[in-house]
Amino acid sequence: MAGQLPTLMKTETPPTSSRLALSIRDRETLEGLSHDGFQSLRARKRAHALLLLAQGLPPGSVPFRTGLTRKSLDAMLERLKSHGVHGAVFDRPHHRNAQLHDYALLAEKTRRVLASRPPPGTLRWGLEPLTEAVRALLPPGTTLNREIMRQVLKKKLGIKSIRFVEPYWLMQVRKMA
Repeated sequence: MAGQLPTLMKTETPPTSSRLALSIRDRETLEGLSHDGFQSLRARKRAHALLLLAQGLPPGSVPFRTGLTRKSLDAMLERLKSHGVHGAVFDRPHHRNAQLHDYALLAEKTRRVLASRPPPGTLRWGLEPLTEAVRALLPPGTTLNREIMRQVLKKKLGIKSIRFVEPYWLMQVRKMA
């Protein structure tokens, strides 16, 4: 007993398997995000937490050093697995080519609605009634708002404004002639 030093706390180095494996590019991205003053405080904290995990800090001590809760850290790690670094830091994937909507399906449904009779009491389709009619044809859970409808009209159908759509009665007259 006299020759032994008292051990107050048993410190173990974490095994390398518990260390978060990040590529060099991901590390550089996280470094940049954690020091970028234009990013939100939440994004900087999340980037810092991922860097600490990559350095081998145990997951239990990361919330104390960053101010994140354990629940948000676990959710962030799940997003990291499914969406990558940007998805983990910003809540959802931020890919340039990510499409949240099936614009081909929306364009096809919009064409079908525009070829039909407008709501009673109107001579032509407006943006709000058109959005409601297309939304009724879509599968449940699909989000559609006026801005998405405007983008479909402009980008997929080549219609710059809803006012440029021919009225239903004019289409009927041209069919008869």
